[in-house]
Amino acid sequence: EIRVCDWSSDVCSSDLIVRALAGEGIVVEDIYLLRGKEDRLQITISVRLTKNKSMTVEEIAGYLSVLMDIRLVPQKRNPYFVGEESVSLYFEEEPVFSCLTAAACATEETESVSGDSYSFLETDDSVAMILSDGVGSGESAARDSGRIVDLTERILDAGLGPDMAMLFLNGMAGAEGDENRMATLDLCRIDLYRGECETVKAGGAAGFIKRSDRVEKIQSRQLPLGMSASEDISEKKWQLNSGDLVILVSDGVVQNWPCGDGEYLLEQKIASLNVSSPVDLANLILRYAIRQCGGKIRDDMTVLVTGIWKNEEREIEDIE
Repeated sequence: EIRVCDWSSDVCSSDLIVRALAGEGIVVEDIYLLRGKEDRLQITISVRLTKNKSMTVEEIAGYLSVLMDIRLVPQKRNPYFVGEESVSLYFEEEPVFSCLTAAACATEETESVSGDSYSFLETDDSVAMILSDGVGSGESAARDSGRIVDLTERILDAGLGPDMAMLFLNGMAGAEGDENRMATLDLCRIDLYRGECETVKAGGAAGFIKRSDRVEKIQSRQLPLGMSASEDISEKKWQLNSGDLVILVSDGVVQNWPCGDGEYLLEQKIASLNVSSPVDLANLILRYAIRQCGGKIRDDMTVLVTGIWKNEEREIEDIE
């Protein structure tokens, strides 16, 4: 049975989809189309291929994109290949934005392990930047910050937002009450459909958003996890544009500058750079910070950069 919900008046019929895919050796057993959150098209389809044939899920996405006249991308839970056994596949309307991420790190020169931990958590519709700096340095700081990053990933994976993640982790750290195990947390999640950036901070250095004509500072007066009341936690939202770069740095990047306020000077440096690559920008910031400290790395340094660009509208070629 082929089930297609009435989500659009101009969608091609289920019979046309089935016939067109059959012509490519794709047997459709079930199909369901719907409009999900933000009115995005989602497709669930059960298919198998004819004998002695195999195909990637990306190829099937291409065929569906042509038939639906809208660019569709496979969700991450899909397998890579489809064969003769029936399998359910999931596709979604392509996000408005794509992103590139980069990190540049330096370990305190007296230690072998960085006390900073970070992660980029990418899903079908968002990317999250997670940065934590453990108290002190070395292995103990690495364990504390690593635990915070791991828990943050799990909370976001469970479907909670950055503000709820921060509330949970702040409460957990406060209940433990061990000041020797405190850690900072910078959390930034970018919605790739809306271009909206949500940020929450618990301690740590200021972050930055580099736009084409200016730099905006991401900052908060909140103390590290466990040292602030829950009502002090606030989430900020920023609307990003194509080409914007979001930058998070650990304390070591802006501290120990003999010439003055590291955050202010770094902001001025970022504004002066004509760089669009996240990799280049992360490396330039790290090298600049080390130079300001006289070539000495007295604290762990971590720079995270995420850039977003609008997916250009592209004509979908007809199936040969």
